[in-house]
Amino acid sequence: SFNGLLVVFPFFLTGQCRLSGTKAGTMMLGFAATMAFGTRLFGGWVDRYGSPKVMAGGALAVSLVAAASHLLDGSSLAGVLLCLVGFAAGLSAVMVASSVHMMGLAPKGQEGVFSALNFLMSPVGGALGVGVFSYLWSRAGADELRAFHHSMLAALACAGTVLVLASQIQ
Repeated sequence: SFNGLLVVFPFFLTGQCRLSGTKAGTMMLGFAATMAFGTRLFGGWVDRYGSPKVMAGGALAVSLVAAASHLLDGSSLAGVLLCLVGFAAGLSAVMVASSVHMMGLAPKGQEGVFSALNFLMSPVGGALGVGVFSYLWSRAGADELRAFHHSMLAALACAGTVLVLASQIQ
């Protein structure tokens, strides 16, 4: 979802919201700033509450934001910014918690291999997200709002999957 959302939102902001590229980029800074702040915050929460709880909480947040994003039509920039910040917060929690959890599964002496696999998942998952979200966007044709809503369904499906998986972790 992370990279897919990074592809979709600039198109939504410049197309449906009718923002200039500069203004759309400025709005995207809310996403980046939230990620920068959130990773430190959620890292502390993982240390305090454990990876599964933080991962599930982040996935639940992304699910709620993805569902609520269907109310957006581009007319409320405050709503769009709130959506961006919500996605960034939830995704920060999921990404930090899943990385910590993965590293905790590494057998002694194989931390490097697990770190390499963890690192590999980011670009592979990112490329998959860009491909899926781009495909969904293109299937909606010229209707940017419909394309956006289709992409939000994909974000909801991804977050729902993570939520189910996180709830299974002991």
